[in-house]
Amino acid sequence: MASKSAQRLKSVQQHLAYTFKNTELLDQACTHASFCDANAPEQQRLNENNERMEFLGDGLLGAAVGLLMYQEYPDASEGHLSKLRSHLVSRKTLAKAIDARGLLEDCPIDANLQTPWPGSVKANIAEAILGAIYLDGGWDAMQAAVKTLLDGFFDGASKEQAAGDAKNLLQTWALKHHRSLPQYQSKRTGGTDHEPEFICTVSIADRSATANGTSKRHSEAQAAKALLAEIKQSES
Repeated sequence: MASKSAQRLKSVQQHLAYTFKNTELLDQACTHASFCDANAPEQQRLNENNERMEFLGDGLLGAAVGLLMYQEYPDASEGHLSKLRSHLVSRKTLAKAIDARGLLEDCPIDANLQTPWPGSVKANIAEAILGAIYLDGGWDAMQAAVKTLLDGFFDGASKEQAAGDAKNLLQTWALKHHRSLPQYQSKRTGGTDHEPEFICTVSIADRSATANGTSKRHSEAQAAKALLAEIKQSES
């Protein structure tokens, strides 16, 4: 157990730039409930697994990301900031982030749990580790860890938001001028499992535009942007 604990400390120090003073907090944060003795008293299980720290980290994460968004995007509206935050604190993003940081290898989890581990389990561990950092080092340490954990995902959040904005803008225009919704036709054209290629055509009445993308959503967003550009040019 000591070697596992030392490895967890090393990983967190390396990937989140934080060194725990109370190593037991990190050990608990990394211990999934499935690893604990199912027959142990409830209080013992609560003291051994990461569920309470997950609860704490979940609440603190929203506040920390909200502050980071406020600082990073001084010209963004409240609605835009809310959508960016929702993307960054989502289970999907947290699972990818903790996977990318290599913080899961030494987490005690029941060997019978579904593999690969569900995104929800990965996200819960990320939240628990952040909760443990807060308990060990306070707000500033936890916020710094959040920024490090999600570094590289801020641009992705902005792109996701931009994709949604293009489709929303086109939908608003279509409803206003034609009282109908844009029609999207997407299909995969090739690529690999890691880098697929899609093509999409979007149509409104007698207008249409086609674009490529690395996912169905991305190709739809690109097509919407292309059609919005054509509409703007024709109306100028």
